[in-house]
Amino acid sequence: MLLKRVPDSRVVIGVCLLIGSCLVLPVGAGTTSASQHWAFRAVEPVTVPEEAGSWSANPVDRFILRKIHEKQLRPTGDASRAVLVRRLYFDLLGLPPTPEEVQAFVEDRSEDAYARLVDRLLASTHYGERWGRYWLDVARYADTAGDNADYPIPEMFRYRDYVIDSFNRDKPFDRFLREQIAGDIMAETAPADAQWDLRVATGFIALSRRFGTEPFQFPHLEIEDTLDTMGRAMLAMTLKCARCHDHKFDPITNRDYYALYGFFASTQYPFSGSEAKKKRLHLVPLKHSRQEYDQITKGYNEQVKVLIDESNRLGSPTLEPMRGQVDALRSQINMAKRDGKPQPEIDALQKKYDAIYKVLQAKVDEVKASLGDLHDEYAYLMEISAYAVSEGKPTDVRLQLQGDPKQLGEVIPRNAPVVLLAGGDLKIPAGSSGRLQLAEWVAAAENPLTARVMVNRIWKHHFGQGLVETVSNFGITGASPSHPELLDWLAGKFVESGWSIKQLHRLLLMSRTYRLSSEVVAANQAIDPGNVYCWHYRRRQLDAEAIRDAMLAVSGDLDLTVAGAHPFAPLREWDYSQHKPFVEVYPTSKRSVYLMTQRIQRHPYLSIFDGADTNQSTGERAESILPQQALFLMNHSFVKERAEGLSRRLRTNSDEQQRIRTAYQLAWGRPPGAAELEQANRYITRYRSQLLSAGAQPGEVDVEAWTSFARLMLTANEFLYID
Repeated sequence: MLLKRVPDSRVVIGVCLLIGSCLVLPVGAGTTSASQHWAFRAVEPVTVPEEAGSWSANPVDRFILRKIHEKQLRPTGDASRAVLVRRLYFDLLGLPPTPEEVQAFVEDRSEDAYARLVDRLLASTHYGERWGRYWLDVARYADTAGDNADYPIPEMFRYRDYVIDSFNRDKPFDRFLREQIAGDIMAETAPADAQWDLRVATGFIALSRRFGTEPFQFPHLEIEDTLDTMGRAMLAMTLKCARCHDHKFDPITNRDYYALYGFFASTQYPFSGSEAKKKRLHLVPLKHSRQEYDQITKGYNEQVKVLIDESNRLGSPTLEPMRGQVDALRSQINMAKRDGKPQPEIDALQKKYDAIYKVLQAKVDEVKASLGDLHDEYAYLMEISAYAVSEGKPTDVRLQLQGDPKQLGEVIPRNAPVVLLAGGDLKIPAGSSGRLQLAEWVAAAENPLTARVMVNRIWKHHFGQGLVETVSNFGITGASPSHPELLDWLAGKFVESGWSIKQLHRLLLMSRTYRLSSEVVAANQAIDPGNVYCWHYRRRQLDAEAIRDAMLAVSGDLDLTVAGAHPFAPLREWDYSQHKPFVEVYPTSKRSVYLMTQRIQRHPYLSIFDGADTNQSTGERAESILPQQALFLMNHSFVKERAEGLSRRLRTNSDEQQRIRTAYQLAWGRPPGAAELEQANRYITRYRSQLLSAGAQPGEVDVEAWTSFARLMLTANEFLYID
C-alpha cells in the first residue's frame, strides 16, 4: 500500500534503498504499472485549449497559459528587443550579435521583424554548429577510443561534421536516427553521392568506448556502451540496467537486453589501434568499393606483418649470439666495477659492449624506420576511411547470466523490447544484422518515446528545463511531465511536419512564452520557485562553448571557418601505452565545437565550465559556479588575450566615451546608462593614475587601462548569462 500511495516514483526508490528491498521489487515497480506509465503509451491527438483573452493565439502559449491560471500565477511582461535579439542569437547560433545586428532589430518595427530574424538565424551555417553540439553531447562524442592508451581516432571528425551538416540541412529527425543506426546498410541501395554520409553516420555506434589493450578484448562492455547510449539518446531509456537482471523499475527484461545486444554482436566495429596491437582494423571505405579498399589495406597489412615479424625476430635465435654477447659483457662490466678492477679494463669491456649493441640497435632502428616509412606511404588511408561500423556475422546471442560473458544461458532472438513492440516482433531478413529493422522501429512515428524525447530536448535547450525534467530518462524513475498535453501535442506536430527540427524551433520561438522577460515576481516565486510553469524566462548561464566563442567573437579573434581534421601526429609516431597514453590539447581560434576532446583526459577548459562527459551520454550538463571558473577568468592567458583583443578594437576610436559605449554594445549587447558611463570613466581614470604611480611608462598606461576595462566586460555576469 505504501508504494501505491507515494506520488513520486523517485521517493519509492529512496524508500527501497533505505530498507534494502530494491532487490525484491517486481519489474516496473512504482506508482503505476508499466502499461499505464505515460511514456510507454501511444502519443494521442490533443486538442489545443481555447484561447483565453488576447494574451496570445500561439498554441504553445495556450497550453502554458492554462497551467499558469491553474496555479494562480501571472506571466511577466515581454523582454525588450535588445534582450530578445541577444537571447535568440545565443540560443540558435551560440554567438553574440554584433552591435549593428542589435541596432537593426531594435529599430525594425515591422510586424514580421522577429519572424524574419528567426528564419535568418535558422538558415545560418553556424546554427548547425550550435545545435549539432547538443547531439554530440548525447552521442558521447570524443576523438579518442578510450582504451588504456586512449588511441586517437583521426577520422572521427567526419561524424562530428555529419551531425553539424544534418542540423543545418534540417534533415528529418527520423532519417537522422536511422542513418546513425544502419547507415551502412542503407548505403548499399543509395545513390553514390549519398553513400559517404550514410557510412559516416554510423560513427554513433563506432564511438563506443574501447576497454583493455587487445582488439575487441571486452566486446560485452563495448556493446553495453552502445546500448546505453542509444537508449538514453534516442529513447530516454536506461537499458544498461537490464544487463545483469530484469530492470528493477522499468519494463525492460534481461531477455530484452540480450535481444537488443544481438543486433550489435552481429555488427563489425572498427579498431583504432592500441598499445598491444597497433594495427588499425575494420575501418570503412568512403571512396572505394569494399573490394578495392580491402585490396589496398591487404597489401598494407601484409607489409606491416612482415616488418613486425622481423622486429620480433630480433629477439629470437637469429640474433641470439649477439644478444648473448651483449648480456655477457653487461655482466662482466658490472662485476668489474664491483670488484674494483682497473678503469682501463672496464673501459675496454664497455667499448666492446657499445660496438655490439650499436650493431644490434641499428637493426632494430632499421625495422622501425621501415615501419614508419610504410605508415607514411599509406597515411592517405585516413583520408578515404571512416571510423564507422559495417555488417558482421549475423547471430542471436545467448543470455549472459548476471552479466558475465563466461556464464551463458539460452539463446535470445534479436528483437526490440517487448513492452514497446506495438506492431509485433521485428522481421529480420536472413543474413542481416537486423540493424535496419531496429532503426526503423526506433524512428517509427508509432514509437511512443522517440518524438517525445527529441521535442523535450529542444524545449529544454530553449527554456532551460525540459517539460520532462529528466531529459534522458522517461522511465518510471524519471520525472513526470509538467505539461503532458503540450508534450504530446508538440510530439504530434513534430511528426506531422516530417520530423523537421527547424519547424519545431519556429513554433517554440514564435511563442510569447519564449519572449517573456526574465523578471522574477515575488508572488509567483512563492508559488512556483522553479519556474516549472514558465511564467517568466529562465535566466541562464552560457555553456562552456558559448562563453569561449563569445569571448573570441567580441575580441575579434574568432575564426568562423570549418575546422576539418585535427593535427594528430603521423601514424609512425604513435607509440602510446598505458604508462604513456595519448594526451594532447590543440590550441585553435575556431569555434569550440571543433576542439579535440579525449576520453581519458577532460579538456582543460571544457572541464572547468561543465563541458559534456565524453565517456557517457550527456543529456543535461551541470550548471556549477566554482572557484576554478573564477580563477580561470582572472588568470588564464586565454582571457587575457581576449581582453587585449577587445582593447585593441576599442582603441581604434579616439573618443573615449565612444570606446565605453562600444565595449557595452560588443560585450553586453546594449549601450551603457549614464551612471554606467560615469562609473567606467572613473575606473579608467583611477587605473591610469595607479599605473603611473607604480612607475609604468606613459605609452603603456593607455593599453593596460583599457585592457583591464575590457577584462571586466568579458568576465561580468551580464556577459556570462542570458536574460
